[in-house]
Amino acid sequence: AYTAWASAQNGRQSFAVHIGYGNMLEGTSGLSLSDDTYKNKLCQGVNWDAQYHVRAFKDMDFGLLYSGYSAKATHEEGADHVYTHYIAPQAGLYIVNNRSIHVRVNAGLGWMFYRNNGEVFAKSRKATTSNLAGNLGVNFNYKLTPNWGIGADVQYLIAKFGQMDVRYHGQTVDVRFPDGDSLSGNRLSLSAGITYFF
Repeated sequence: AYTAWASAQNGRQSFAVHIGYGNMLEGTSGLSLSDDTYKNKLCQGVNWDAQYHVRAFKDMDFGLLYSGYSAKATHEEGADHVYTHYIAPQAGLYIVNNRSIHVRVNAGLGWMFYRNNGEVFAKSRKATTSNLAGNLGVNFNYKLTPNWGIGADVQYLIAKFGQMDVRYHGQTVDVRFPDGDSLSGNRLSLSAGITYFF
């Protein structure tokens, strides 16, 4: 009886890590240079994530998503290195669910942190902010063995920031964006990696 129970429980949990390409589709701001060509460089970078899921029902699970992003660029007067970190509980619904292939749609609501470690005229300039955010995604997994699989993940993260703290020359300034304007943290990520089922 115990063996049958253990077999039924196997694969109900999974942990996945992915790495790939991220694009901040609506651009970014709060940089040390406002040139559009320069901004575009900071809107394309490296994305990575880690996801944990527990199968609650046959075609539904619940879990936790962490997603990170990094992009950097330089110009004659300085540089910028933009990071975002997002963490959220999420729910998943399986649209394909068999022994070898799993395809799941995910949605979650969490918190995004934005940070720009910049430099202007050889002096450090740091900009930080955070806000409520959400995510929508599609996840694909192919099981190579009962415990290991390879997967791909598409995520769209949605976040808006109305203000940020900018620290430069030993002073911190609270920057407020005009009404109707904001710093966008929206990001599309395309990534691939491995999944462990247990």
